[in-house]
Amino acid sequence: MTRRRTLPRKAGAPLAAVAVAVAVAAMLAATACGTSSSSSSSSRQSSSGRSSSGQSPSPGSSSGGARRYVNPVYPDDFPDPGVLRVGATFHAYGTQGNNENIQTLTSTDLVNWTSGGDALPSVGSWATPGDTWAPEVIEIGSRYVMYYVAHDNASTKQCIGRAVASSPTGPFRDRSATALVCQVPLGGSIDPDPVRAADGSLYLYWKNDGNCCGAPVHLWAQRLSADGSALVGKRA
Repeated sequence: MTRRRTLPRKAGAPLAAVAVAVAVAAMLAATACGTSSSSSSSSRQSSSGRSSSGQSPSPGSSSGGARRYVNPVYPDDFPDPGVLRVGATFHAYGTQGNNENIQTLTSTDLVNWTSGGDALPSVGSWATPGDTWAPEVIEIGSRYVMYYVAHDNASTKQCIGRAVASSPTGPFRDRSATALVCQVPLGGSIDPDPVRAADGSLYLYWKNDGNCCGAPVHLWAQRLSADGSALVGKRA
């Protein structure tokens, strides 16, 4: 069973805010699934080479049956995290950093995280690398579709693309010649979030990047095709 967790995010958000978001998601996941994080003091190697853990100094301690966590649960730069659960593993995707377009982490308890490779080694031909933001991934059939923000060559705005992989760890490939969403008159399009409705239909939510140029900012939604590769229907 695959469950998807989306964390509050904002491009360039302070690291502390990102860490708190990850910790909040951990507690929500534990509550929703009726489980708690592992009591073992497992560690991970951070991108800076440090071994670190998101658990408290007394990882086995609890209050009212709930495990305690220490923020940040991941101490390195990992903005705009989106989390996808596949089986017993949580896959986190973050804005560019550490010389990677899309950073990745994995965890089995949302507290102890292991850094991975670049999920998107190359952006689509429509984009220029260097401003790759706010990735979100959804499982569709046997494939995984990533929605991400990158610098559109034609408009010079930040716009939304999509990339596909056969594994949640990637590599994701964007073979499209143009962005999926690019509202140039409104400043561009950012912060995509795919959602599966109760009937199985797919929708994409995002906002226009009016902050770039003093334009009003609105939230948008539109239905996605069954394979998640195109927008269909009326935009709201």
